[in-house]
Amino acid sequence: MYDLIVIGAGPAGVAATERAARLGAKVCLVDAKRAGGTDAVSGVVPARTLAQIAHLKRNAEQLGRYGIEAGAPTLDFGRALARCREVVEELHAGKEALARQLGEGRNLTVLENAGEARFVNPNTILLADSRVLTAKRFVISVGGHARRPDFIGAEHALVPSDLWQEGAALPGSAVILGTGHTGVQVASILADFGCKVHLLERGPRILSHEDEDLAMEIQAAFEARGVEIVTAVDKPHCLAKQGDSLTFGFRRQGRAESIDCDAVVVSQGWSPNTATLGLEAAGVTLNERGFIEVDDCLRTAQPHIYAAGDVTGRMMLVTAAMQEGYIAAGNAVSGTRDRVRHRLVSTGGYPFPEHGAVGLTEARAREAHDCQVVTVPYSENPRAIIDGKTTGFCKLIVERRSRTILGCHVVGERAVEVVQLAATAMAAGLKVEQIAALDLAYPTYVQIIGEAAYRACLAMAVEIHDIELVGTPLAKAG
Repeated sequence: MYDLIVIGAGPAGVAATERAARLGAKVCLVDAKRAGGTDAVSGVVPARTLAQIAHLKRNAEQLGRYGIEAGAPTLDFGRALARCREVVEELHAGKEALARQLGEGRNLTVLENAGEARFVNPNTILLADSRVLTAKRFVISVGGHARRPDFIGAEHALVPSDLWQEGAALPGSAVILGTGHTGVQVASILADFGCKVHLLERGPRILSHEDEDLAMEIQAAFEARGVEIVTAVDKPHCLAKQGDSLTFGFRRQGRAESIDCDAVVVSQGWSPNTATLGLEAAGVTLNERGFIEVDDCLRTAQPHIYAAGDVTGRMMLVTAAMQEGYIAAGNAVSGTRDRVRHRLVSTGGYPFPEHGAVGLTEARAREAHDCQVVTVPYSENPRAIIDGKTTGFCKLIVERRSRTILGCHVVGERAVEVVQLAATAMAAGLKVEQIAALDLAYPTYVQIIGEAAYRACLAMAVEIHDIELVGTPLAKAG
């Protein structure tokens, strides 16, 4: 009998296994396929790789502006997909090396390509090859998958991951249904690759959960590139196939409309991979959304069974999954009651232009706080001017009374990295004048955070002073 069995070797499962092994537990990590999870196989990593290829293509298109003569770049989509597979293989190799490293001198067993695991009772799972494994405790981290549509003709539609599977073809025109982070990124990639894109949204604007100014900046950039954005799209939908062509039918403000295209890509939600787990036999319950119900300690209805990552539906991000796996394993093995609440989460997406955010949107902040809002355009950032990447802005939202940061929203080159400085400052509780006093390297994109903090101080008549260093290692070293 194992002390702990971890089911699913994605980010949450690998983090859980590593934590449990280092705590001295006898651990077994089981995965139906190879270690890596959705992010490496069909999610973030391949999509981000294609976004990087689109980024390189855009850079090549402006070489003449910098005095470099070269022909117009052309895309080999098959080679682009091959690069995605190369990146996935590198990640797999890294995770497998970690498993071997943890297994040296430790009680760790890794079972990859084991097929589906199913609970037969609260302490026993059955593998597809009829092996039976028992454990005192479990962490379920099987992840999730893109929700398949259910409208008429939906069998002809794709989900985003279908676009980067081996042998996939680049469509000449596409309808993207759904404008969250994934739908917007897919639309941007396809547009950069020469595809005519129609981006459809049920609400009044794309990226509905993001700050409105951020979303509208990206929408304007998309429309300038020829992406057609259609809002206020009603259900029901239907999809008809005639030969190699598709016609997507929908209703908008009560009127029937249609778009002819080569592909329809649906990016509308995420479902947990729980159907084959036999959770009823384990006594594990699901919530009203179909995800595994857990408390803040990540315990399920069975106190010896924990769940982490996308399968909980709490915060479906890779870094959040890693944190949950780490906490779940610690609680399971050591009997601790550490909690996960995801109070401060930075997010981002990789369309063109890129976007990153942390904290409250301006609308949410103004509902509850007296705010000072400062926006600095990328066109005033020296590094952006040098690189010819002047699309975008940095918005900093400051609470006037405490002078702490309530939110930061960045659109533009390296936005996801830039916003991490604001996230770090927020986590540390730094006041805006302390951020403004940081000696950030010049010229850098991240310097736009310092500039926004400086302008916020001027607007609030706050004196800028250095960070208090008394008692810190840096002060002692000085």
